[in-house]
Amino acid sequence: MRNGGYLGVCLGVRSDHSLLGFVVSAQKCHGETSCYLRGWSLAMDINQQKEQFSLAYLHVVATAAGFKLCDPRVDDESVDVTVGQSGGEGTVRSPRIEVQLKCTERDVLREDGIHFQLKRKNYDDLRDPDVMVPRISCHAGPGRHL
Repeated sequence: MRNGGYLGVCLGVRSDHSLLGFVVSAQKCHGETSCYLRGWSLAMDINQQKEQFSLAYLHVVATAAGFKLCDPRVDDESVDVTVGQSGGEGTVRSPRIEVQLKCTERDVLREDGIHFQLKRKNYDDLRDPDVMVPRISCHAGPGRHL
């Protein structure tokens, strides 16, 4: 470390659930070294928060049912995650289903089901009958419906 150096990063959570980060640095001046903190906010925007919420919700439900989640490396067919089970008993072994996750703060629950508008590309990707693994759209919404 010549004139200054980076020592590490420390993360914390604020009361409003946003992240707060600190860079711990050392500064050498006139033969003496002193450490200081420099802070910044790492808050996610609402879309990132909804994405993480829907992943966490599905992870809890799938884990409780004995299934595992696998993330595709590329999202090019409206698939965010695959839910599956290794082995298993019955007529089909190692079942899988591909899922597109959606999270909204809007009230989409009706008496006859969930009403959520999808982009045409997503709708067509999810209803394609010629895929090997079936696909569904899974909706989560923070608030009174969960």
